[in-house]
Amino acid sequence: MNKLAILCLLGLASAHQRPDTQHRQKMLGVFDQIFVEEEDHTCKASDAGKIKDWKHYGLILASATYREGVRGLYQERSSVISDQCLGDWLIQDYLPIKPTFVKLREDMWSISLAEAKTVVDTFVNMWFKNAEVCQFERLTDDLKNWCLENPEECVFKAGIE
Repeated sequence: MNKLAILCLLGLASAHQRPDTQHRQKMLGVFDQIFVEEEDHTCKASDAGKIKDWKHYGLILASATYREGVRGLYQERSSVISDQCLGDWLIQDYLPIKPTFVKLREDMWSISLAEAKTVVDTFVNMWFKNAEVCQFERLTDDLKNWCLENPEECVFKAGIE
C-alpha cells in the first residue's frame, strides 16, 4: 500500500468526530477506556489465554508493528529490537498504580502527595526503560544520519517506490 494512502487513513481515523460534543465528556471517556476497568472483554478466539484484554492486545499489536517495522527498515532477517519493547512488563508496572487512577476519577483531591509521586516515578521509569529496550535513540540517530547522507532519497523520495 502506498505510504501516502496509509498517512491519509491515519489522518482520517484521527479526525473522526465522536457524537458527543462536550470536551470534558470526551476526555473522561478516553480516561475511562484507558485507566478504569469496566467489564470483562475476554477474547473468544483460540488465543484467549494469551491475550488478557484489549489493552494487552494493543501492546502486543504495537510491539509487533514497531519491531517488525524496524526489522524491515534495517532489512534484517532476524529481530533487531528486543521482545521487551512495549512488552508485558508495562502492564505489570502499571497495575500497582492503577488504584490511584480510579481514585483520580472518583475524587481527584483524595490523592496524597506520596501517591502522586509514586505514579510519576513509575511512569518516568516505564518511559526510560521502554526507550532503552526499544532503542528509540539509535533508530532516530540512524534515520537522521541516513537523511544527511542521502538527501535526494530522504527529502525528495528519489528512487523510492
